Amino acid sequence: MARSINNPIMQGATGKVGKITFRRTIFGTVMANMPDYERTKVPTADQLAFRQRFKLGTQYIKARMEDPLFKERYAAIAKPGRSAYTTAFADFMSPPKIHLLDISLYQGQIGDTIRVNATDNFGIETVQVQIKDLAGVIIETGIATFDLLSADFTYLAASENASLVGSKIEVTVTDFSGAKTIQEATII
Repeated sequence: MARSINNPIMQGATGKVGKITFRRTIFGTVMANMPDYERTKVPTADQLAFRQRFKLGTQYIKARMEDPLFKERYAAIAKPGRSAYTTAFADFMSPPKIHLLDISLYQGQIGDTIRVNATDNFGIETVQVQIKDLAGVIIETGIATFDLLSADFTYLAASENASLVGSKIEVTVTDFSGAKTIQEATII
């Protein structure tokens, strides 16, 4: 990809000429090869899923940009040449990652600890923990707190769980753009 900075002939050019496309960015006119794809090729299931997520992301971020606090947050962390919208959209398209769901200290007693290590490219808003019994009945739901010393999120059980074996612990990590990642662990 080449950039045209001080070329009066190409200044402001957009569109395509032959097999080269021209587009304007904040950095000037950018020239690139035409994309190489077949219009008759049937998209794969992954491509269709990505298109659906892309469409959902654009609708969601457009709606969230109406909130001045949301827009201001992403405008503050946007890189030069990027808008708050593109930064928030990039955050939405890159959901949080759960690196560790540690249930080893959970024995079904009040005050037992569940530890979650999760990261996101622009920060995590909430980590929700839900404990269900073997039949799928919700025993409790709550928000984990961030521990500065371990850099993990910690949840302290608030209810007793008499039927520990077979219980499921579901963790939902949500970033500031609304993207979510869910992970579940079963107690054996």
